[in-house]
Amino acid sequence: MSPEIISILLVLFILVLLFVLVLPWKTYFLAKSSGLNVSMTILLGMRIRKVDPDLIVKTAIILHKAGADVGMADIEAHYLAGGHIEEIAKAFLEAKKSNIDVNFKVLTAIDLCGRNVVQAIKLCSELKNFNSDYVSFKSKDGKQYRVSINITLRFNLHKIIGGKDDQALIDKIFEYIGKRISDSDSESSEAISSNALEKEILQDSFSEGFCCDINSLKINM
Repeated sequence: MSPEIISILLVLFILVLLFVLVLPWKTYFLAKSSGLNVSMTILLGMRIRKVDPDLIVKTAIILHKAGADVGMADIEAHYLAGGHIEEIAKAFLEAKKSNIDVNFKVLTAIDLCGRNVVQAIKLCSELKNFNSDYVSFKSKDGKQYRVSINITLRFNLHKIIGGKDDQALIDKIFEYIGKRISDSDSESSEAISSNALEKEILQDSFSEGFCCDINSLKINM
């Protein structure tokens, strides 16, 4: 065999070896076997962009199994933006277990603002109960009212970003009750009642701007 042929065969061997070793075949077959529509070009592009294709594909598989319709381009974009894609996948699984309707855009926004998305899902899956001490208020004509509240709150995933916390909502409720009492005359037909106050506070608009909604409220007077 001539030296020229040996050289050509050596070059071909090196090219085949590089083809086998450089391209992420294991990741490719893992994606295909999991039902993901992915090409080797996409995976190779990730390698060029210094993104771990194995991490992206494994995350995509978890999201796919959780029923989330999320493309790998979106997953990679969130990863490149500094997001925690593995936590996003865990959050989708937690949401599915808790029957919480979520979408990728909301979770990535929560993630990028610095909150733990898994903990956010867990927070929204449970009701939070609060029983206050009695607080005193005076009506316009000087009658004293002692008021306490028993409230159940449900955190809203779509309101977590930028929403005021649950304590701020409770403070607003007491502020509202205090103002309604101080503006009223106990002897008038507009005398304050717990039922009337509950009805006013339970309107959806009352909790706008807060990270949670009022699930139930009992005012004790």
